[in-house]
Amino acid sequence: MIQIMASWWHWFFLEQTDKVAERVIDAEPDAWYKATSERMGTEAYEDLRRAIHDPATVHALCEDQGAGLGVDREHDVTDHELADASPVPCRRCGPPNPSDARQTEAWGAWRGTGLLVRIR
Repeated sequence: MIQIMASWWHWFFLEQTDKVAERVIDAEPDAWYKATSERMGTEAYEDLRRAIHDPATVHALCEDQGAGLGVDREHDVTDHELADASPVPCRRCGPPNPSDARQTEAWGAWRGTGLLVRIR
């Protein structure tokens, strides 16, 4: 799992403790998030633009992404360790045939843990 995350540079960029990512994103949020109203609809696009122009939201987004290398990873390890004792059904939401092998590999890591994982 760590190898998968390491191949996605933005995890490391967003996790920097000196807030480099926040300063870069806050300087040009529309350049960082290349969204268009044509792809996501006018209402969703306007919501996104409002959010990414709010430094508090950008801070929260960076904190959330950075957690993937810290506390989220620790929780994953604990979940794997506890899976045999108390299996919990889990459903993956995403494309039926992921085009990115890393996505399939990430979910494959949960197989055999006692959790019911359905990839649809």
